[in-house]
Amino acid sequence: MNKRSSLHQLIDIVPELSLDEMLCHLAALLGGCPDHDSQPASSPSSSVKPEVMVTGAVIDDAFHFFAELGGPGGKMNAPFILDTGAFEMLLMKSIADQLQLPNLGPIEVGGVTGSVEAYRSRVGVAAAGPDGVLVAYHDIPCVIDPTATGNLFGFRFFIVTNQAVAINPVSQQMGWFSHAVLLN
Repeated sequence: MNKRSSLHQLIDIVPELSLDEMLCHLAALLGGCPDHDSQPASSPSSSVKPEVMVTGAVIDDAFHFFAELGGPGGKMNAPFILDTGAFEMLLMKSIADQLQLPNLGPIEVGGVTGSVEAYRSRVGVAAAGPDGVLVAYHDIPCVIDPTATGNLFGFRFFIVTNQAVAINPVSQQMGWFSHAVLLN
């Protein structure tokens, strides 16, 4: 069976799998999980563990969740929509002002409603691991959009932090996984 047909079979059974089982299947397709025998992981010791586990809500076909943000002005929990189509993390200006995030230069942001002048910045992001302890990521690139009415959690976060992401819409959870865990 080739990887493409294996992936299609995995997609067909995803609603029936736990997040750990889904990731072990995915890791096997990518060449990881060396002990994986094409069956779902049956014990916690053999399953892939997320570095971070975020509980959210699927609303209007989008995954909504909270993450802790930090900057020179302090910390705050902020609402996000996961947007893998957005490259950068996009924050509302009110959040950047409250956290006193630095202005690292202008950038033009284009979207479905046109273009807007924004600026680059960096922010700290933290979210809870499976044990409830916060896992912190520092110096994450972001864009501050003065016209934004919500925060977007873009795909670049996962590139910068070398993480894989998996969402289970049934349990309404999102796991962030170290590539080293998936591929070793």
